[in-house]
Amino acid sequence: MVAAATVSGLHYLHKTRQILHRDIKAGNILLSTSDGGGVKLCDLGVSASVASHTKRSTVIGTPLWMSPELIESGAYGTSTDIWSLGITLLEMAEINPPHHEVHPTLTLTLIRHARTFTPSAALLLHLPPFGRAPATPQPLRAPSGAPP
Repeated sequence: MVAAATVSGLHYLHKTRQILHRDIKAGNILLSTSDGGGVKLCDLGVSASVASHTKRSTVIGTPLWMSPELIESGAYGTSTDIWSLGITLLEMAEINPPHHEVHPTLTLTLIRHARTFTPSAALLLHLPPFGRAPATPQPLRAPSGAPP
């Protein structure tokens, strides 16, 4: 529910308002219990309009949730918010975002060069849908010839 509502909010910002949020993280997603519950995006302090163009190039946001293209100071668009949402979903599943134990400056380098899922995140892709019996977990294996 939280993920779907956040995607809906991002779709509204991107398509209707032509705005990049640029700081999607769990702390900027508000949950409400009134009227059956609700989800709202907050803290648009670093958001940016893309009405006159589709790309931005300012490096801004919270390091652990920044996308590789944002870190590289290259042109980035709505996909940077989607990357941050992905990191937020990993944070929800694993309690902490990837690289939380590393200094933020080093985190930027790791994100810029890695561009891959962590092994525990890859396991999330194989979780069964709600209502089904869980499948037997399969251990991740290194590609043939790769060191263990």
